[in-house]
Amino acid sequence: MIRLVGASTLALCAFALPALAQDGAGACGQPALLSQPAGVTIAPGFADLSLILRPERSEPRYVEFEVTAPTEITLETLARENDAALTLYDAGGRVVAWDDDSAGDLDARVATTLQAGTYCAQVRMISAAPVDNPMLVLVGSEGLPADPVVAEEAEVTAVCNDPARTPMLAENLPDGAAPPTQAMIDPATSLRSYRISVAEQTVLQIDAGSQTFDTMLAVYGADGTGLWENDDHEDVTGSDSRIREMFEPGEYCVVVRPFGTSEGPFTLTVTAEGGAPAAGDPK
Repeated sequence: MIRLVGASTLALCAFALPALAQDGAGACGQPALLSQPAGVTIAPGFADLSLILRPERSEPRYVEFEVTAPTEITLETLARENDAALTLYDAGGRVVAWDDDSAGDLDARVATTLQAGTYCAQVRMISAAPVDNPMLVLVGSEGLPADPVVAEEAEVTAVCNDPARTPMLAENLPDGAAPPTQAMIDPATSLRSYRISVAEQTVLQIDAGSQTFDTMLAVYGADGTGLWENDDHEDVTGSDSRIREMFEPGEYCVVVRPFGTSEGPFTLTVTAEGGAPAAGDPK
């Protein structure tokens, strides 16, 4: 997660600036001996950065760069299984943003929009003991990474709107009857989706159960809007999922996915209140 700094923290950083402003200081007040230029000016359309850094004696390293126009930028570390932290400073020595493990595999990522000015990216190693002769790479590219929530919503919307990938499970509930539904989650199918149409306002109970993985259950509207979701329902055994809500007339998309990267068979049950189950009981 990117951490942006609040006003109180900025005030503390600004208070400490006089001690940093001295001979041999870098562009952001850091020791010049620990700094190096990025070698490129940052502006819309800039070429990707790729800089090799070799921290010594567990000291941080700084990369200085100029931004000439407002630019979206993403900086990441490639630390080869070492744990790297990344902090971005402005010319006044104030922290703009910092991160530890957002890029995965102990690497750090800072993604933000920078205004024109001078900045310094600090990279430091996090370890209980000094890391012997570490080498890491700082990479920078234009743009911001996709919001995982937005990306997931876009994926679900695309799947739900594809009849080939989202078969009709139950039509015109509660009057219709759906056949028992059993399917698989495997490496090639990270989720399964089904359409349900409701003819009149009714309470539906939807259950997803599996003996091999922890199910996650969600219901989306016809426009892709997320309506309800559940992971481990308190009224069911183990890690099975349940959604019980009032459904208005219309069409819905039911999505089953595993928690994490698990796989295996599952059973989906749809029950209209006051009637018989519309699909097989979960196992």
